[in-house]
Amino acid sequence: MTPRRITTRLSILAALAAVALSGCGKPGDQTSRTAPATSPAPTAAPVGGESGRAPIAGDASAKAMLQVLEGNAVALSQQALSRNVSGSVADFAREVVAAHHGAAAEDAGKGGPGDAEKIAAQAAKGQAQLQALDQEKDDSAYMNAYMATMVRSYSDALAVIDAELVPAAQQEATKQELQQARKRIAEQLERAQALASARY
Repeated sequence: MTPRRITTRLSILAALAAVALSGCGKPGDQTSRTAPATSPAPTAAPVGGESGRAPIAGDASAKAMLQVLEGNAVALSQQALSRNVSGSVADFAREVVAAHHGAAAEDAGKGGPGDAEKIAAQAAKGQAQLQALDQEKDDSAYMNAYMATMVRSYSDALAVIDAELVPAAQQEATKQELQQARKRIAEQLERAQALASARY
């Protein structure tokens, strides 16, 4: 093969590698698979078998719902740590608690008028997940169930943020808070997906 052909082939390979890498990104970045895709107007997020409910409205409700979403993740991870999960699962659970420090579903408040029931329903969903996980008595089965639950919980949280919370927010400070939370959740979701693909 001539030097010219080798140079041409190397150029083509370098170009292909650049194209492939351009499709990758950090969690939450525009090129990430969990990149923001917010709705132009509040739309009830179709998560957890819900249907037919109206979306939440306003900054107070958006903040309260975010507190519940992050608080549910913290509660699941605190339960996991109390069950003495080990290795990368324990590291992940500690990361979740640190990422959402101070978030507790029970401290969320009721939000704006008419939204208390929707916010309470999200908190109840978190309680149901906790109870279901607590039924797992085998340590290995528990770790697998915890990771699968965290993937579902974070995926649902992103759907709610994109479809309802960001479009419902009216104040710029609230929108920024939601976008920062979305980035945190996207990062944790990608880590959860990687860990859930293993068996414990």
